[in-house]
Amino acid sequence: MKDFLNDEEAMFRGIINRNEFIVNKFFEWMYPKLYLVARKYLDDEHDANDAVTDVFLKFLEKEEAYEDFGHIVKVLFLRVYWAGKNKMNFIKSDNRRRAITDLSEVSDTEAPVEEAMVQAEFYSLVKEKLETLPAADQLILKEYFFEGKQCPEIARILEVKDSLVYNRKDRAIKKLQAIFVGKNMIIILFLFHPPK
Repeated sequence: MKDFLNDEEAMFRGIINRNEFIVNKFFEWMYPKLYLVARKYLDDEHDANDAVTDVFLKFLEKEEAYEDFGHIVKVLFLRVYWAGKNKMNFIKSDNRRRAITDLSEVSDTEAPVEEAMVQAEFYSLVKEKLETLPAADQLILKEYFFEGKQCPEIARILEVKDSLVYNRKDRAIKKLQAIFVGKNMIIILFLFHPPK
């Protein structure tokens, strides 16, 4: 699937022509990234899921002129950002819909969507690499980094001693560092989503 997604021109043509296979693959690829943006603004995971799904369905219903594959991606991020910021009023209210589809036309107050795009791409990469770790390490790091839970809370969830979680977390971070061949990725993770 990654090789297919690397051919942006084929993806662009397939999406514009509403090729069912390509649209489904595109949705599978974009959903986790868009969901992360929605969750940043929506407290409820179901609302975030609804926002992403509704934005994507509305995108498919309305044929618009897009410059290229990157433009489509930016438009989807922007619309999910707006949906999250407006607590889904954007999606449910036609009179509040915005006509802007190009990031270059976004005002300074809406520029954080670019940061959200970078963060979503980064989270997607980290989650992909987390999948290579043992299940227990995956769970601890996901709870720690992505859910913002502290080690004692994770220990209660897993019904183990705090020290076990601290040790596994440290070992898992070292394994993740080895996967990324450098510490900068872990530092960036701490900057984007510091544990609470």
